[in-house]
Amino acid sequence: MNTFIAAIGASTLLAGIATAATINVPADYPTIQEAINAAEDGDEILVAEGIYTGSGNEVASIEGKLIALKAVNPAPDATIIDGEGQRRGISCISSGSDGSLIEGFTFAGGDAEEGGGLLIEYSDVTISSCVFIDNDAVTSGGGIHVTGGNVVVENCQFRQNSSDNAGGGFSCRYGSAEIYNSTFEDNAASNLGGGVHAFNCPIVLNACTLSGNESSSGGAAVMLSSQPTFNNCVINGNTADIGAGIRFLGFDQTVLTNCTISDNVANEFGGGIESSNAEPLLIDTVACGNSPQNISGNWIDDGGNCTVAFNCTDDDQDGLPNECSTVGDGIHVVPDEFPAIQDAIVAAGIGDLILVGPGTWTGEGESVMDLNGKPLTIQSTEGAEATLLDGENERNVITMAAGESDATVIEGFTITRGNAVNGGGIYCISSSPQIRNCRLLDNLASDFGGGVYSQNGNPTISNCVVELNVAQKSGGGLYFTGGAPSITDCAVMFNGGTGSGGGMTLKGCSPVITNCTFDLNACFESGSGLNFANSNASFQSCSFSENVTFESGGGIHAEGGSMSLLDCQIDGNISVSGGGVNATGTDFSFENCTFNSNEAQVGGGLNIQSGSQMFVNCLISDNIASGSQSEGGGARLRFATTDFAGCTLSDNNAADMGGGLLVSNGAVTINDCIIIGNSTGIGGGLHLSQSELNLSNSSFSDNSAVVEGGGLYCSQAELALTNVRINGNSVEGDGGGLYLVNCTGSLDECLIHDNMATGSFSDGGGIHLYVSSPMITNTTIWNNMSGDRGGALFCRINSSPELMNCTLADNTALDGGGLYSLTSNPGLGGTTLCGNTPENIIGDWTDLEGNVLEDECLSDCPGDVDGNRTVDVNDLLLMVAAWNTYSYDADFDGDGIVDTDDILILLKNYGTTCP
Repeated sequence: MNTFIAAIGASTLLAGIATAATINVPADYPTIQEAINAAEDGDEILVAEGIYTGSGNEVASIEGKLIALKAVNPAPDATIIDGEGQRRGISCISSGSDGSLIEGFTFAGGDAEEGGGLLIEYSDVTISSCVFIDNDAVTSGGGIHVTGGNVVVENCQFRQNSSDNAGGGFSCRYGSAEIYNSTFEDNAASNLGGGVHAFNCPIVLNACTLSGNESSSGGAAVMLSSQPTFNNCVINGNTADIGAGIRFLGFDQTVLTNCTISDNVANEFGGGIESSNAEPLLIDTVACGNSPQNISGNWIDDGGNCTVAFNCTDDDQDGLPNECSTVGDGIHVVPDEFPAIQDAIVAAGIGDLILVGPGTWTGEGESVMDLNGKPLTIQSTEGAEATLLDGENERNVITMAAGESDATVIEGFTITRGNAVNGGGIYCISSSPQIRNCRLLDNLASDFGGGVYSQNGNPTISNCVVELNVAQKSGGGLYFTGGAPSITDCAVMFNGGTGSGGGMTLKGCSPVITNCTFDLNACFESGSGLNFANSNASFQSCSFSENVTFESGGGIHAEGGSMSLLDCQIDGNISVSGGGVNATGTDFSFENCTFNSNEAQVGGGLNIQSGSQMFVNCLISDNIASGSQSEGGGARLRFATTDFAGCTLSDNNAADMGGGLLVSNGAVTINDCIIIGNSTGIGGGLHLSQSELNLSNSSFSDNSAVVEGGGLYCSQAELALTNVRINGNSVEGDGGGLYLVNCTGSLDECLIHDNMATGSFSDGGGIHLYVSSPMITNTTIWNNMSGDRGGALFCRINSSPELMNCTLADNTALDGGGLYSLTSNPGLGGTTLCGNTPENIIGDWTDLEGNVLEDECLSDCPGDVDGNRTVDVNDLLLMVAAWNTYSYDADFDGDGIVDTDDILILLKNYGTTCP
């Protein structure tokens, strides 16, 4: 920048130009333009007092010439360049890089697209001792606009100029500027920079005053990518929506030294300074009395600053407001020291503590409290019951939208009657505050997050109660999108809305939630307890209970993402599908969880489609799928891959299919589980279709069905059953224990007993096979009953299973107490059929050798496990091997488990031989 121009006079600047001449207006030429036309590089034009007007687009234009244009009398209003509200004052275009001079004029009434008073394009110019008043521009620079030039402004005044867009007083774009000892007063711009606007224009303001200017953004000044430097400046009494004093945009270096920024007022935020990304460096600077805060956004404290003062009173006239010392103790008391919480926030410094006394605290504008990025602790002195932050149903209660960190703490308040588009109670953007021991009560959001709305932040919420909040679209209690929130020891209850997520909504975030309750919430759409989408969430020791929705997911509705639940309860929820949980494409891990007494038309406990799920040590009980065509009383799984380990599914009911569990078009592994007391139309314990089943070390007991499959119903499935007990199940139709149609696979080491097909035309008390030929090995089928055919096993139409080393004993039916073969040909090898009534086998079968068929089973021989009629050490070893299993041979007391009672019977008869 050619800063030397400001330090030397015009005569020195033009010295050495041999042909320099002095031209007088109006003595030599009647108009300024005629004098300019006659001048040559280095000439000086002296303009006498008077008012000078023109015609066309400007009063005068300097193009391609290096001259000095000076008023003979530089006093204000003595020599006026008057645009008459119709044209620009002067334009200076392509006038060279050595610098021209304009000095001593008053520019008034200018009107142009750019630079109403003065336009400078690609010229180096010094403007000295000029006044710019009542000039107007359409786009930029009511007083002066600079494009591509290097400009020095000294000892000038800019008053009451305006721009319909940017830079009411001064605007610079793609040039550079230095402004010294100048004032900008009462200028206005509709959009950017009431006093000064700079865009990609390195700029220095030294010993300048900017006061009473106004704009939507940057009342005094807006600086965008311009490396601004402010030295010894006063920024006072300006207004704007955002950044009433100065607004810095961009990431470039910004420095303020020994400045005073006072009593500026913003409607939204950034009373004194608004810094989006620039992080201005402040040195020996005072910011006081600005509203709603002195500084919004991040900044760098390089020492000697005071930015905490609520007002600018300076009784000792030392240049520092009184509050810079009296409020500088870091503890601010409301109402003792400040009448309102927001006043204390404005005054507080980084890391300060605000203590709020009991009472009901309200606010003005859009929030009761706006922290504007300050890391503060705001704490009630007597707790949430006594200290209310009241939005009066007119505004949001707390706003944290300027990058607040976890050093921001809100503790001990009832946050109530907030009303906003998002976040009626708390509105949190890209921030990570701590909310402790608070109650969020009766807040409203017309869109999202009645109690809390958090976007792309990591807030921590602990020991809070969230109740009776409403969001019309989603997240009545809580709404989180993006970020990684943490919620601990909270109760979220009685929240709701006409949309989804009555209690809470999680969208695209990664929360950790511990020891929380989401109970008694309601909504019209999905997920009355929790609405979950494409997130990665962890829940521990949480409950989702008695939530109600008119669509899906009474407790939880999930789409995409993954969710881990440990020690959680999902109880008593109601919906149309998935009373407890409804999910599509979500990967779940449930451990030590309960799903109890939930109700839906489909999937009483859970309704899950696609994704993968793991259930470990879970209880799914007393859930109901009601209504016509209802499926999956305990759980309904479609197109999913699911593992159950150590789980119990008990006393669930579905009106149509799958009392305990319905699986279709998927794959399920069940290990070490108990499926007991479930009921339905088809498949009392399990209804499986077009799926793979790997079932081991589990039991199906006391389940019931009306039509088929009291214990299990499997259709078009691939089965692998190992060490499974199927007992005490019943059906009014076919297949008391197990009904297979179009299935393949195997049963090994299974116990199938005490099942009943009770109808007059019922077939297959233990097993009913229809076009199914599984391999059945080492399996005992005993004491089953059928009302018509096949007490133990009914083989119907092209069902030719192989039974190897099996026992069919003491089963009863009208015909074929043991095996009834209808247009089928089962194969038997090493298999015993005995005591079946009225006969062991009816129909075709293939003898694979080693079979035993007896009308009666051997008489009882208590303690004889191996069947050799002697109770000896071999029996003891076999009992030890069968311990705590469902072994038919070692279960002497018939209670279904090999336990202490059975070994006592063996020991009582040890060493005896039975007749």
